[in-house]
Amino acid sequence: MIRVGREAGLWPVLVGDHKEYARAVELVSLTLPDDPTNIGPLGAISALAKRFSAFVAVACDMPYISAASLRRLSEHTSPAPILTFGEPFPARYRDAQIDRAIESGTRSFRRLFADREVAALPIEAAELRDWDSPSDLPGDCPPIPPNE
Repeated sequence: MIRVGREAGLWPVLVGDHKEYARAVELVSLTLPDDPTNIGPLGAISALAKRFSAFVAVACDMPYISAASLRRLSEHTSPAPILTFGEPFPARYRDAQIDRAIESGTRSFRRLFADREVAALPIEAAELRDWDSPSDLPGDCPPIPPNE
């Protein structure tokens, strides 16, 4: 994801618990903790929104997203505060008032999206596949060595 983000012209930031991604920390421009913690992925979005007025967020388990698709999100002229491919990740968030939503009790993307203008772009479904276990990896993918 870091390489793909850079190919898209983006500035990679790692958000959340970094222990599992210790090898990636040295490859990113910045690391941030979730803020607030213990609210799931919205804590990461909130941390980014507190630091940047606009950003593209990608979940770490989306290895098939292309640099071209991330670039489309980043450069699209839609005025919508949230621009997606139909899912919370990847998406461009711009002035989406995330802090206000979390302070008012929002704890789900469904609620966040219901309360804001959201625009969606088309994308090949294969790019949105994620991986949740080793069996989700392609057969020719080498095993991932454990962190030491």
